[in-house]
Formats: sequence, structure tokens, C-alpha cells
Amino acid sequence: MKAISKKKFDKQRGAAVAEFAVSLPIAMLMLLGAADFGRVFVTATAASNAAQAGAQYGAQTKAHSADSTGIANIALSDLQNSAIGNEGFAVTSERHCECSGGTTVDCDMGTCGPGVSKNVYVRVRVDTTFETLFDYPGIPPEIEIAREARLRAR
Repeated sequence: MKAISKKKFDKQRGAAVAEFAVSLPIAMLMLLGAADFGRVFVTATAASNAAQAGAQYGAQTKAHSADSTGIANIALSDLQNSAIGNEGFAVTSERHCECSGGTTVDCDMGTCGPGVSKNVYVRVRVDTTFETLFDYPGIPPEIEIAREARLRAR
């Protein structure tokens, strides 16, 4: 058998180092991109959960449906208990009423007619702006995230 010369082995080792040096930045960019994607997903899920928590509070009673401060506090509290905190989030809520047929009516003074019930709904929206860790080519550095929940009050 013919022995491999030390010189040939050194050239192969140098080629492996060069390939590693070229592939490392690409691998790191992919890793950071995956981490940012995960962060966007976690932020969107937390916003969705907070909107749902606020809507559940508002839907407990018809009086709670008008308590926009309480709804916002519950939603922000839900965000605070999540892994990301509640910095940079905006919570808005609205109450609206409909007759059984779908006609919109004033929640305080409106009536639907004899024998027709008025349904009270609460809608909660949670908004934030997500910022990526780095500027990626072709991807905006800021992404608007908005999640909404709508429930009928009891």
C-alpha cells in the first residue's frame, strides 16, 4: 500500500478550515433568523392570549363589558405573566350591541323591539411593534403585530 504523504494531509486540513470559515457566517445568520422567527411567534401568541383574557373579563357581565380600564389591566397583567412582559403593548376595547337579527343598536338606550333580545359584545385588540435582532435582507426590521378577540357578554 502506498502511504499518504504528510504534505497531502496538510492540504486537506487547510481545505476543511476554509470551508468552515465560509459556512460559519451563513450558519450563524440562519440560527439568528430562526431565533427571531421564534420570538415573533411567541410575541404573537402572547398578544392573542392577552386579547382573549381581556375579552373574557369583559364578557363576564354586561357591566364588565363597559369597563375598558379593567379590560386593559387584565390584558396587560396577562402579558406581564408571560415570558415577554407587557412593555410596548397597547390594549383597546369596545363594546357594541346587536339585536338578534344582527341589527346594530345603542348599548345604553337602544331597544330591539318586543320579544327581541339585545346581545352585548366586547372586542379587545392588542397591538405591538416587534423589532428584529438584526436587519435581514428582504425582511422589514419592524413588524406590526395585532391580535383581536370578540366575545358575547352574559
